[in-house]
Amino acid sequence: MPWIGFLPQEQQFISHRYWSKILWHTTFITFIVIGILSPWLPMGLTLQLVFWHLWLMVPRIFGTLSALAEGKNGLVKLNESDLSVYKA
Repeated sequence: MPWIGFLPQEQQFISHRYWSKILWHTTFITFIVIGILSPWLPMGLTLQLVFWHLWLMVPRIFGTLSALAEGKNGLVKLNESDLSVYKA
């Protein structure tokens, strides 16, 4: 699957605030680009772009919202198979 944002690495820890900021900016910028292109694209293609964008972003958004319960001062470690949150 295409991956937008941080790449999974063995020893990469990211602050939860920075992770959330990058995630939300990526989500909103992509919706803005789709909105700008929508007058020139057929409605079906526009809906497909929105669907695929949500399909790729919802797992990361769900993981971020689940980690929010631990507090915003944590560290996020992105592995190839999971998303771990550590309290700082």
